[in-house]
Amino acid sequence: MKDKLSIIKDSGIYLLLILTITLVITSILFILNISITKLNLIISIILSSIILFFIQKDKKKFIKTIVLSLIVLTASTLISTYTFDRSSDGNTYHKDAVGNLYLGWNPVYESSEKFVDDNLKIDNYNMHDYDIWKDHYAKANWILQANFYKLTDNIESGKAINFLFMYILFTISFTYFYSKIGVKSLVLALVITFNPITCNQLYTFYNDQLGTSLLFILITSLLKIVDKKDNENIKLKFLYLFLTFIIITNIKFNIMGYGLVFTFIFMLYYLYQKYKDKEFLKTFKKLFISYLIVFTISFGIVGYSTYIKNFIDHGNPFFPVYGENSEDIITAQQPKDFVNKNVLEKLFYGTFSKVNNLQDSKEYSLKIPFTFTLDEFKQSMAIDTRLSGFGVFSSGLFILSIITLIIYLKKSNEKDEKVNILILLGINLLLVLIISESWWARYNPNNYLLIIILTYLLLKYCNKKIINLLIISLITFNSLIILLGNTYYSFKESYKIHNNFNKLKDKEINISFNLGNMTGIIYNLNDFNINYNINDKDKDNLTYYKYLNYEEVKNEKE
Repeated sequence: MKDKLSIIKDSGIYLLLILTITLVITSILFILNISITKLNLIISIILSSIILFFIQKDKKKFIKTIVLSLIVLTASTLISTYTFDRSSDGNTYHKDAVGNLYLGWNPVYESSEKFVDDNLKIDNYNMHDYDIWKDHYAKANWILQANFYKLTDNIESGKAINFLFMYILFTISFTYFYSKIGVKSLVLALVITFNPITCNQLYTFYNDQLGTSLLFILITSLLKIVDKKDNENIKLKFLYLFLTFIIITNIKFNIMGYGLVFTFIFMLYYLYQKYKDKEFLKTFKKLFISYLIVFTISFGIVGYSTYIKNFIDHGNPFFPVYGENSEDIITAQQPKDFVNKNVLEKLFYGTFSKVNNLQDSKEYSLKIPFTFTLDEFKQSMAIDTRLSGFGVFSSGLFILSIITLIIYLKKSNEKDEKVNILILLGINLLLVLIISESWWARYNPNNYLLIIILTYLLLKYCNKKIINLLIISLITFNSLIILLGNTYYSFKESYKIHNNFNKLKDKEINISFNLGNMTGIIYNLNDFNINYNINDKDKDNLTYYKYLNYEEVKNEKE
């Protein structure tokens, strides 16, 4: 079993190496004024294989790890290629940015507006609705997705990174907690990996689920570093942490901030441990040099087109979300009376209300925990559910988490484990108090740590099988209903789109967008070799989740 666990763990770090090296190589090439090529990802796979070989130093183990990893990589790409993103944001600025990068946009030297005008300009049609987000948002997910697109010539393949980061999270959580709770860690790893945010956004280009997976990978890496009972080589622990850090700082502004806070506080605790072991100065020097290098790569190379350019052009690395002339992207999407509520009031209503995506109404209502309606199950499958975004049973599960934690903290004699849990809870409380959007699940995924800790404590300490089975079944079903619903709907509608697009292949159509300027869909049409003209005229046919109106252009000979 030990060898199998090692191969599973190493397959995770191998895939993380591939993704991080791809990101770094592409970013360096951008600075050298070289756009994305088909070779970027291939070179990264080769370099990662060489590094893995030196890590393992075992030919049989190396081959097994490579085979397992490539199976996961291939399966992730195939599933992603088949399914079409059904989200609004995904089909607007996310896919638009990925498509621009695929076609040669270099965000270091060229604005999105200039690139579009020079290469994609369509007469009498505005292609610039999302330029501000493409130019100024963090770009790691777009860069990685564009590398997959470049290799496959199918933009939907970019979603493969969703599955890959989930797999990486599963490998590190399963193998780490195996030493704590044995085979039960499989259940815990699945609960962590298939959290409600991930299940909501799995088949989309949204980046909240990527941020969630990366945040939990980062936290597990930090726990391994401060865990003296974990026997893995400390250099490999820090390798995992640094690789994750480079990506998480370039996915999304809020996730970058969370990653910095968790890393800083756990590193302080690690230094305190070394102080007690009389190794403080030596450790501090190593950490200082290491983080200097990692920060340079994260913000100076990978983040150059975002943080450095934002600071140079606007005096603020987080433009346009913060600072002068910032864009308010929250107020219009929250209940009207939230404007007058404080952070804790918003969190209360955001946690204990009926599941509601607020699409048709700004009204909401509180509910008794563990009660539900059929409409709530439907609402919970929304890609960015506003109220009770952690699922139908989440309010009740949060209450159980708090009760279980109080009992644990009173009775447990596991000092080191207690400290780690208290640090996690303290950081989470700090973030909840300072982040005004803590009520919205996808903007504050660390709140799910309460349910993860609940699962861990039940699996490790609760001997009452019926209680264990009941609560963990509720936790599982809470995510499973979201996952199954989204999977069913995504595959069902994707089947229809494939049939429709295959019939339109090599033909010319007139199109208009039904729900906003979803220019990301243009790349799907390009991938299927469908010629298109954009105009606002009425058309009879609907396709792509009813987002696209179209009509065939009849050949004059017909």
